[in-house]
Amino acid sequence: MLRPATPADTDAVVALAHAEEVAWFGTAESSHEEIAHYLRFSGGVESGVVVDDGRVRAFALVTSTNEAVVILDHTDPAPPLDVVYPWVRERGARHIELQPRDTDRIAWLTADGWTHTRSVFDLTMPGDAPLAEPVWPDGVALRPYDRGPDDAAVHHLIYVEADYASVPGHYDRPLEMWQQMHTAENTRGWVAHRDGRPVGWIVGRVQDDGHGWVHQLAVATSERRNGLGRALLLHSFAGLVAEGAADLGLTVQASNDRAIGLYRSVGLTVQKEWLVYTR
Repeated sequence: MLRPATPADTDAVVALAHAEEVAWFGTAESSHEEIAHYLRFSGGVESGVVVDDGRVRAFALVTSTNEAVVILDHTDPAPPLDVVYPWVRERGARHIELQPRDTDRIAWLTADGWTHTRSVFDLTMPGDAPLAEPVWPDGVALRPYDRGPDDAAVHHLIYVEADYASVPGHYDRPLEMWQQMHTAENTRGWVAHRDGRPVGWIVGRVQDDGHGWVHQLAVATSERRNGLGRALLLHSFAGLVAEGAADLGLTVQASNDRAIGLYRSVGLTVQKEWLVYTR
């Protein structure tokens, strides 16, 4: 049966997520804390678990941006696809990310009317790869992000000045949700200013597994094509390496050719693809 998820289910859901990562990638890539933080602050409006004989077999979550997160037991010979996917659909889910090797899920969703509409890439590079020195545009000053006092101005930069949500797959997140997702104490952010006004932003952190990951990069449309995005990326990567990152990476929409060109120019290459199915 599927019932509402509770905090008491966290350990079981994280164990499912770890098993899923092992099945997909050969190793559990995320720590318990990272998965638990994501589930707590992903903007979920409703979540549930499928439990049989006291065992959690599946987890499902629907976010305020109509995305679905579904975690299944990969050792289950008959995963409850016909329970979790109708449940997320009935609660307004319109987008689901899948791994290409998830052929059973893809077949089920395709039969239910879902279609592959876009892809998302994870790009990575070794932490000991050479990094160029950032070259800053004239008149731009860089400052460390000041958690709290900077939030409203940076949020305005991202979603207004940089028009971040105009990219398919990016969402216009309210200030509080954005704070929960991107401004945790263990992140390190930088804000580029021109004449005292924020014009560029980047935030990342060294994850528990040693990955140095950039979670968000935004540049005001008025500052595009002057090297600011590249300078922010190189500066952030250098900082993550100094903090002990064994490798570096980020996630990008596969349709964002301009961003992918920038990321390839600093040495990043595509490591994995996520398929986004839409209904």
